[in-house]
Amino acid sequence: VLYPLTELLPPNYKLSDLRMLYLQFNRDENKLIEVLRKHRPTIIVTSKNQWRGEADIPNIVEKTNLYNKVGVVSAMAVDSSKTGGEDPIGFTSAIIYRLKDFE
Repeated sequence: VLYPLTELLPPNYKLSDLRMLYLQFNRDENKLIEVLRKHRPTIIVTSKNQWRGEADIPNIVEKTNLYNKVGVVSAMAVDSSKTGGEDPIGFTSAIIYRLKDFE
């Protein structure tokens, strides 16, 4: 999603999904912080989905002290009666972070 807008790719393919990486680390936030400090992706977008581990990612990103929150994308209003009460993919809100020293 971000590449067409920014022409920026993750510094490592594993960083394209921080939630999955975090789960691979058995939810060890220190390991994820270490990876973020080592690879320093320019842009990070976290969703507010209720998937396992997703809610932890914004706090972890902020703990690195490497990123500024530059935007929040609000969720679109969705008639939950038509989605079985679920937030359909593509209709979630997100937080956008940018590396503080990005020029």
